[in-house]
Amino acid sequence: MLLDDITPFIDVSLSRLTYLSLDQYTVSFDIAFQMLTRCGSLVSCSMDLASQWESSQRDGRPQYALLTLPELKKLSICLIDSTNDLWIPYLSLPNLTSFQVISGRVSSTWPPTWTPAITGSGALQVLLVMDVVVPTTEIEEILEAAPVLTELIIEAGEMLSDSTLRRISSGEFVPRLSALFCCLDSAESLTRHLDMLEARKAEGTATLIEEVVFGNYPSVPPADVEGRIARMSAEGWKICVNYHQ
Repeated sequence: MLLDDITPFIDVSLSRLTYLSLDQYTVSFDIAFQMLTRCGSLVSCSMDLASQWESSQRDGRPQYALLTLPELKKLSICLIDSTNDLWIPYLSLPNLTSFQVISGRVSSTWPPTWTPAITGSGALQVLLVMDVVVPTTEIEEILEAAPVLTELIIEAGEMLSDSTLRRISSGEFVPRLSALFCCLDSAESLTRHLDMLEARKAEGTATLIEEVVFGNYPSVPPADVEGRIARMSAEGWKICVNYHQ
């Protein structure tokens, strides 16, 4: 169901609303933003959004002003289509601790303008991104700006760069991270990520990244790598490699 008219909601005391879930409706970007401007007390928000039904546009693009949601801690978005023109860059979220975005139908790309809005609180603990490709450079910027991140799931992003792996292993990046899901494309990249996990544990200055899922791996890992993963599992890690059949 598409919500393209906010009128029925105006009579509701939206200014006092703390939890908003529109998972069973598809809301246009424009209407969703109008609703958020009336929901200044939101703590948790979950929406299914679509861009193709915009109602207030000039020159073919929606017009938004900066919006502060001072209490919002959790924001979950399911995109029916593109990330283009979504109003994330216009949000100020000083208490955001969890951000989840899923692109339900087509693969999209993480816009660089999202990063400051999502990490601006300095309190982000959970980041889940599915079917939205996050470029390597953006991953590094996100991690640099998220010092208390505990759970990172980038199901369709690019690989972590070698420089990012070094900074994670030393604890410079995400010292509290305990759960990681990221993509790999070769045995060499898998080895580098395992090296990072062991180096971080040996360093002893950051939380053990205990739960790890490596996705998009091209084939069954080599026998020596499988043996290494088995050994690490016996030492306390929970490591899963999802590979193409």
